[in-house]
Amino acid sequence: MKKTDMKPKTIKILGFTYRVHVCDQSQFPEGFRDNNVGHVHHDTSDIYISTKCSRENQISILIHEVVHTISSKQGLNLTEETVIRLETGLFSFFSDNDFQPFKVLDEVDEVDEVDETLPECGNEIAPGIDIR
Repeated sequence: MKKTDMKPKTIKILGFTYRVHVCDQSQFPEGFRDNNVGHVHHDTSDIYISTKCSRENQISILIHEVVHTISSKQGLNLTEETVIRLETGLFSFFSDNDFQPFKVLDEVDEVDEVDETLPECGNEIAPGIDIR
């Protein structure tokens, strides 16, 4: 099976399932084939990442497209510059710490007891705002 014929992986972003295609740029949607190494197509829930990029760059591109998706779904209207800055920061954090969030949480020592006086975890940053 050629790399471009592989079945796409799926990821969830804010409850929406997106297919991730690592493929030749000729398989990107019309209008995004020439100068793009990544693209998210919100109408079809597809993320395209170029095979011409190194694995490290492909991961960075995926983070970039996920940030675009969060911006779109949350109505943030982030500029391309802001998306790039967030991508760079998140990629650095993930790679510098070999960060795998679920694995990290699995490795945390068990909590001895729960402080019942604390509020439940939730959206303390912006109470009353739907974050999905």
